[in-house]
This record gives sequence, C-alpha cells and structure tokens, in this order.
Amino acid sequence: MDWSYVAGFFDGEGGIHIGFNRSKTRGKLYIIPRVQLSLAGTHQKSIKAIFEFLLSQNIACGFFTQITERKPEYTVKITLVSPMKMFIDAMEPLLIIKQDSLAFFKEALIIFNQHKTGSHWTDEQLKKFGEIVDKNKPFVLHRGRTRNSHRS
Repeated sequence: MDWSYVAGFFDGEGGIHIGFNRSKTRGKLYIIPRVQLSLAGTHQKSIKAIFEFLLSQNIACGFFTQITERKPEYTVKITLVSPMKMFIDAMEPLLIIKQDSLAFFKEALIIFNQHKTGSHWTDEQLKKFGEIVDKNKPFVLHRGRTRNSHRS
C-alpha cells in the first residue's frame, strides 16, 4: 500500500464533505459547520488496507461498516483538522479529479480551524464559512461524482 494507490482510490471513490449540521439543544437550534474526508467501497479488504495504511502514517481516522440491502459498505472517515491536513498534503500532488475540490476544501479548513473548540461560532465566522460552501457547491465531489448540493 502506498500514497499512489490511496490517491487513485480517493479520486474515484473518495468524498469531500463541507457543510452544516443542525443541532437542537434545549429547544434552541444551532448551525454547526462540518468538514470531513472519506473513502468508501464494498470491498472490505481494500478499504481496511487503506485504513491501516493511514494509521501507519499517523493519520487518525475511523473505519465504519454500513449494512445495506445489497452489500455492506465500508468507509474510512477523517474528521479531525490535523489528520485532514496531513492527508491533503500527501495526496494533493497525486490527485487528478479532485484537485480543484481540494483547493476550496483547504480554504474552508482554514476557517474551520480558526474556530476554538467548545465556543460558539460567531456570525462572521458562519458567514465566511457559508460563503465558501455556497461559492463551491457545484464543485463538491462525493464519491467521484459532482453534486449540485452539499450534505447537511
């Protein structure tokens, strides 16, 4: 396993997720920006090998199994900022399809990283993050396909 294999897999079956989650606490609605990178497929051995390779490169990630009607789907998710940066730095020169998407993902990650954990997002931070999401909606790639909307 090497970065070239992971990059090829990510170019075809990887997901770049930028958007907002909604959370309701004590009757109050909160909008929470979210960033995530993922790789998914139905071949467990391949996804597990990628997961183990990323861990060997000190990239914190999770391995998930989703049972569907047809086949189980296996997913590796990276949700922490520092591991995402390491992943991007290693992958960026090797990507073809998702090269442009990573550029705006990095822009969103900078704003996301400026937010202090445990504090509420300011209106200005939410607006700036939302502008990046809205500006790049047509280019959000999910598993190799261009989507006109982002997950939220």
